Amino acid sequence: MSPSEGLIGDMRTKIHATEDALNIMQNALRDAVAKLQTNVFITLGIVIAAIIGISVVLITMVSRTIYLPIQLITSKIRNISQNLDLTQRVNFNSRDEIGSLSNSFDHLLGVLCDTTVAVKGTSNSVSDASVTLTHITNEVSKASNLQQQRNKRLRQQK
Repeated sequence: MSPSEGLIGDMRTKIHATEDALNIMQNALRDAVAKLQTNVFITLGIVIAAIIGISVVLITMVSRTIYLPIQLITSKIRNISQNLDLTQRVNFNSRDEIGSLSNSFDHLLGVLCDTTVAVKGTSNSVSDASVTLTHITNEVSKASNLQQQRNKRLRQQK
């Protein structure tokens, strides 16, 4: 009998076949693991890209909801201060802090406008009183001058 025949030969053949099968399975397993790693990296890249994209969209939305209203309010305030028109209002209506700021500023403008009107009214009253006092003073001065002239004539006649 030869070494490749018999029970030992069959065992050797089966061992070689098993080794070959294990090598094939090991290579298949390596390929499957490599494919899974590639898929994991691709999936991870897609997830990271999606997170970055969502973050950019959210940052843009938040900046628009904060930055644009502030720019609008700032522009209106600048216009009011340049024209000194206290009758203008910001009129930015929203239910957040920026809307509250706008409403408070509009209220402040109303108070300043009312105060300015009151001061102007008082100023006009003071001006009218000043004109009246000037007129009275002129009349008193004329009367005083006339009295002095009469007194002078009376002294000269004596």
